[in-house]
Amino acid sequence: ILTAIIGTIFSFFVVVFLILPAGAAVLLVILFYKIMPGFLKFPFAAISVLLGIPIGALFIFLIQSIFLPFSVFHKTFNIKFIARLDERYDLFRLNDIR
Repeated sequence: ILTAIIGTIFSFFVVVFLILPAGAAVLLVILFYKIMPGFLKFPFAAISVLLGIPIGALFIFLIQSIFLPFSVFHKTFNIKFIARLDERYDLFRLNDIR
């Protein structure tokens, strides 16, 4: 439960810090779209959408990658718990099991 709370707090801060520069970039693109001539608006909008989709996907990927250390912790914690039951199950021992 604690890792979920910490992950939520981290993702909140990342979203807040990504929204500010992304919002400024979108505002600049919208302002540039408003001042350009009419015949260039459609190609500019198409190019903006084609470039915006991968950038948006990258932001989503970055936000999702925040939770990776927590999921690794959960997997490792289960393996360490099982290792307490019997020394044969200890995957973190460096010596050979014979």
